[in-house]
Amino acid sequence: MIALLTTVGLLVLPRALHGVLLTARGQSIRTSVATRGHPGCQGKHGIGPRARSAPAAGESGAAGQDWPTYDHDGQRTGANVKPSVLAPKNVSELNLTWQYDTSGPVKSSVVFVTERSTSVTGQATRTPSTLTTDRFYRAPGAVLSLPHCYYEGPACDPPVRILITGASGFIGRYLTAHLEGQGHEVVGTYLTQEELLVRDVPKKGVRWVHLNMQNPQEIDSVLRESRADAVFHLAAQAYAKKAWSDPLDTFRTNVLGTISLYEALRRTPAREGTLITASAAAYGVAKELPIREDSPLNPTNPYGVSKACQDMLSLQYSLNFDLRIVRARLFGTTGPGKTGDALNDFAQQVARLERAGAPGTLKVGNLSTRRDIADIRDVVRALWLVFEKGTPTEPVNVGAGRSYSIGWIAETLAKLSRVPLRIQSDSVLLRPTDEPENRADLSRLTALGYTPEFSIESTIADALEFWRAA
Repeated sequence: MIALLTTVGLLVLPRALHGVLLTARGQSIRTSVATRGHPGCQGKHGIGPRARSAPAAGESGAAGQDWPTYDHDGQRTGANVKPSVLAPKNVSELNLTWQYDTSGPVKSSVVFVTERSTSVTGQATRTPSTLTTDRFYRAPGAVLSLPHCYYEGPACDPPVRILITGASGFIGRYLTAHLEGQGHEVVGTYLTQEELLVRDVPKKGVRWVHLNMQNPQEIDSVLRESRADAVFHLAAQAYAKKAWSDPLDTFRTNVLGTISLYEALRRTPAREGTLITASAAAYGVAKELPIREDSPLNPTNPYGVSKACQDMLSLQYSLNFDLRIVRARLFGTTGPGKTGDALNDFAQQVARLERAGAPGTLKVGNLSTRRDIADIRDVVRALWLVFEKGTPTEPVNVGAGRSYSIGWIAETLAKLSRVPLRIQSDSVLLRPTDEPENRADLSRLTALGYTPEFSIESTIADALEFWRAA
């Protein structure tokens, strides 16, 4: 742990390095924070995209100049954080000294710039009582005075303890692995022990707890005991076919369960807020394509109705009970390991037929429907962007922004097959109602900084390889 000593009236430093001990006017304030992974900010020390050479020891930095920083071991990293400090109004600098508890001697001195840059040109304005710098700087043995400095790049924030309901599901497994990889502490929920036996369930870096969304007392207990800073609400009955056969059970989980969660959040708020994975199924049959977030909700099946209820409940609780609940409206989400969607159902059939080693038949449902389908590995990154930057009053579509016919997906998998296949329609696989096409308008998501990385072709190929190895 590093100890920071200052003679200035420093009250709070919520974003700094791990295990910081602050001494302010004779009082010790202990925090436990660390930089976390972030787009453009990698690793626990937050390696940023820009770092130029530092002036000699003791020199002052010019306005708008980037200076390198160093990690705990004195190695240059280019790390960046965005600490916010509270101090008396007229303080222009906070002179802080780094000291290692383990080795004792003072390693270096740093200066926090207490003016907040408002543009990348180096212009700055004074914030009277809350003084913010876009970066802190450090050079071994040097005292660095850096007025009006700024940093063109994202900040690295402290890790967050995140409760993910439904973490054992398909999206939850990928999201859990992604957030744990970014340095966050994850508490994930499951419904049955069998869910934890799935091949790609994260085994490390997550604390698994049981949760039945139809049990309000258990929801309240899990939320309270997790002490979560943030909640990602994914738990749901997510199968349209099951919603047709048992709509009551679907509504008990998706609607009443969500109400129970939000009531628990009123009693035990998550300080960073909540994200709910809403669904494009709530849109129903679109009158215009692509589908914008302000399109009317007109669901055509019980599952879609339950997700529309979740969506509206989230807005209502945000507006009336001061809960930050952001909504990510997911279109088709697929990838290696999913079950219950056309792409992976087809891929599993192909893998089984390949193991049989003879020509076979690929059974399919309605081949004419077109679906917006995004790769799960892109979707989890999008969810984090929505959580960090979204607002309760503006839901955000998450998808691919283009649609693909189910027939084309089946044909692509047949071409990848190692044995000859013919495609045959099976009436058992048809749904009572099916939207002919959906396609997301991703303007809001793109404005948050989202760019996809996976093509549909790579998603199909990766899914097939997953089931070949099963």
